[in-house]
Amino acid sequence: MLNEKIELNRLGVWQKYFIKPYDQESYGILRAGARLRSDNFLKDVRDKAINIDDGFDSASYCPELDKWVESETGQTTLASLLEELQDLVKSSFELLEDRQTRTRQQLLPIGHDKWQMAKDAAEALRYLEMERPQGYKAAFVIPTAFHDLGRILEGWMMDDKNPHTNWVPHAQLSFLMLDDVLSQQKYQAIPKELKNHFLYAVLAHSYSENGQSYMSRAVQACDRMQLIGPEGVFRAWTFIPAYKLDGAIGYPKNGLYNQELPQMYQLNESMPVIEYFARCMPRNQGDSHGQWRNRIELENLALLLTYQTAVPTILDPKKVTSARGNQKIHSFDQDKIERARAYLQLVKTQDHHQISPKDMMDMIVAEVQRPAGAAAITDQIKARLLCAVMDMDSKERNALLSVFHIAKDLRLAQERDDFDVVQRAAAADSIIARTAATSALELFSKTCPDQVPAKGYAPEKDHPEPATLHL
Repeated sequence: MLNEKIELNRLGVWQKYFIKPYDQESYGILRAGARLRSDNFLKDVRDKAINIDDGFDSASYCPELDKWVESETGQTTLASLLEELQDLVKSSFELLEDRQTRTRQQLLPIGHDKWQMAKDAAEALRYLEMERPQGYKAAFVIPTAFHDLGRILEGWMMDDKNPHTNWVPHAQLSFLMLDDVLSQQKYQAIPKELKNHFLYAVLAHSYSENGQSYMSRAVQACDRMQLIGPEGVFRAWTFIPAYKLDGAIGYPKNGLYNQELPQMYQLNESMPVIEYFARCMPRNQGDSHGQWRNRIELENLALLLTYQTAVPTILDPKKVTSARGNQKIHSFDQDKIERARAYLQLVKTQDHHQISPKDMMDMIVAEVQRPAGAAAITDQIKARLLCAVMDMDSKERNALLSVFHIAKDLRLAQERDDFDVVQRAAAADSIIARTAATSALELFSKTCPDQVPAKGYAPEKDHPEPATLHL
């Protein structure tokens, strides 16, 4: 318990959230407080008492905010905020890790661990590099890097008596935690308008319709890159069986989704979720960053094509229901399918023999835990993953194995690209970019130890897709 007390002291402003584990009464109080503060904030946004309208392009239209952010005071204050958030995150995860080791409960959040936060920071720095937002808008890297703070508290409150359907929305928890940090006396110099931009971006980030400010859409554009492609595949394969009641990986055997996909939140299977995001991911701002998004979307389509050997209807036209409940018939673009198919022809595939459910589960767990900072997966969760794999027939399990090998190679390539971005940010002129890169650089250096240092960034160059995908 001594280590836990030390970590609680280091948590400072968040200490009140981590005093004790889940109990129904305390969680109810947390839920009520999160909902009240979030609803009041969003009401003020709707009533224009809080103004977050600032256009969806990279140009800034708030000279007063620009002046403060670009001042010496603004730069040092925001860098200090980044450092404190990084320290708070580090202390929080150490507390979770210590308690998970002692209790053997899955408290470290799968898919939202230190590694994922490093990925979030890398994506924010990529967006900054490619889109070059001006003035105060460049500070979007702060809410982007820390929009999932609530996942840490979600992990702390993990309990068999607190099922996934009962969780407080993590965006609301992130809002509370960031608001508590920004409310400290030492950050009183940060203009209220800028704090509101940060808080709205965090509160509005969850997968649904696009936000109503530049920062919120920048956060969403970056966050959604972790929901598709190789990173999205490994996250879905583990998160859904781990946390959803009767969560599965493969498709229902009764052909339930052959012609229609319900809303994403109604899906309890990993592969249909991956298909859903391929069909229903809202388009967002950022033309230059869109080139990177196109690459990840094409990789996602290639992975679905690989799985088509087991589920022939996976790319058929289907009725889909958006997050807002709107229905439409979705058909994949045939040209993109052909590009994804041509890419697969370049991949060195192997003839995979039958694989046991246990071996398949072990491979997934090993890959998910490989990056530095990834959550350790407990025996309880491994058992759930094993059940999910065992529920698949041999044909679908072999397709899963083929997807695994391609997704792993794509993931490694993406990590090298991310590491390059983070290294360039660490050498940038901007103190905000350099500070934002600190924690991510540490984890990427451990994950990609043999990588050649990145070359200097040439801002005048375009950002084409990799040669393997530029067909």
